[in-house]
Amino acid sequence: AFSVSMQVGIALPHFGPAASPKAILDVARKAEALRFDSVWALDRLLWPLQPTSRYPGNREGRMPMVMQNTYDPFTVLTFVAARSEKILLGTSVVVASYRSPLVVAKMAATLDLLSGGRFILGLGAGWSADEFTSVNQRIADRDDQTDEFLKVIKLLWTEHAPSFQGKYYQLREALAEPKPVQKPRPPIWVGGQ
Repeated sequence: AFSVSMQVGIALPHFGPAASPKAILDVARKAEALRFDSVWALDRLLWPLQPTSRYPGNREGRMPMVMQNTYDPFTVLTFVAARSEKILLGTSVVVASYRSPLVVAKMAATLDLLSGGRFILGLGAGWSADEFTSVNQRIADRDDQTDEFLKVIKLLWTEHAPSFQGKYYQLREALAEPKPVQKPRPPIWVGGQ
């Protein structure tokens, strides 16, 4: 016998002119009431006026105007976690090179803890040269840096006193608490183009 299990999630209205605390909560509460599996928040640091990269999400290569105003995904999901009970909370997707794995591990573990184990980390390598430049990272290193980021965050979530020595990240043996509720760690979904 072959069975298929499908999960359905919805993007929160945390970007564009309709973004507001009320809209975010209204959609999250309705999604939970309708038994959607998850709600998602995307990551957009800036909207370049004269972009140096083509947006991969449409034929024109232009970033949608609606993304000019985008709330931070971790803050949005924490806001929703405090006002929901069962729905899963995911990032779609956080670009690894834009943040330290230590900072993401801390924010994500805290969100997982505060939500009772409902967090999903959506992670990607990114595409926007403008955003890479704005956070002082090299877009050419993104794939290797993302691979290393994944190794570090997994160690931070699962090891008592993790340490790591890599090309992009170094961590001397230290405690990194709190740990996530989900064991061995929250799911990590890798997004790509």
